[in-house]
Amino acid sequence: MGNLTNYHSHSLYCDGRAGMEDFVRFALSEGFTSYGFSSHAPLPFSTAWTMEWDIMDDYLSEFHRLKEKYAGRIELYIGPDPYTHLTLPTIDIV
Repeated sequence: MGNLTNYHSHSLYCDGRAGMEDFVRFALSEGFTSYGFSSHAPLPFSTAWTMEWDIMDDYLSEFHRLKEKYAGRIELYIGPDPYTHLTLPTIDIV
């Protein structure tokens, strides 16, 4: 078996369909050596697919809890989905 990795997953903190620990347990069961969370970072307006700022601390705390719990078994990483950092175009309404 090769070096299985995934660095792009969305959990229930944004538009994912499972909790972060569910992803980690599945990755371990499939032989992954590293796994990354890349939730859609908050935007200046609400959407159905991004996190809200008021849950960012919970998201980061959960990640650090899992990183400590599974240390030595799987490498865990976190980073924002880059597509949420695009500059939105502005238009002039005349």
